[in-house]
Amino acid sequence: KNEQSKQALISRVRSVGIYLEQRDCIDLPPRTDTRRVAYMTAEQEAAYDRMARELVTELTNTNTGKRVGAEAVNVLAKIMKLRQITSGFLLNKDEVVHLEQNPKWEVLDEYIEELQGKKIVIAAQFREEVQKLTRRYSDLGSAAIYGDIPVNERARIIRDFQETDRCRVIVLQPAAAAHGITLTAASHLCFTSL
Repeated sequence: KNEQSKQALISRVRSVGIYLEQRDCIDLPPRTDTRRVAYMTAEQEAAYDRMARELVTELTNTNTGKRVGAEAVNVLAKIMKLRQITSGFLLNKDEVVHLEQNPKWEVLDEYIEELQGKKIVIAAQFREEVQKLTRRYSDLGSAAIYGDIPVNERARIIRDFQETDRCRVIVLQPAAAAHGITLTAASHLCFTSL
């Protein structure tokens, strides 16, 4: 019975939609994957190594100048903390510690400059990273989609990105933009949280 319901749903959706397989889209250019390397600062590398070994680390909060510690209670938490460190910040219970310098973003700056004004989608895992990148590229008309952005606002942002030149950079959190979004105005996509 589940299979019958599934087939009925597929038939109903196909009747009002267009379904194409990738092989049917012969005019699509081949996908090109490019890997850019960014080297951590000495402070990032020390914090990263300590977190990887001991499940604890410290970073200096650039806003307050004080040292802030963070702890990972299990392996999954450790992986998240390591990703945060390479993304230029560290989330603690009480505060977010932003690093003064993030080499990953300097490489992204170079990449965006090479695009010579073409639109780009930047995917970032963490809200703090999305917000910081949106501010960083505000002169390019950046916008963001992440968990705190209401659905009707997301639709306006996507329409703006797709149909105008006001928004040339869209920074999104993949979990918040996983379904039903068309961003064909951009031919470049960058994952920064890897």
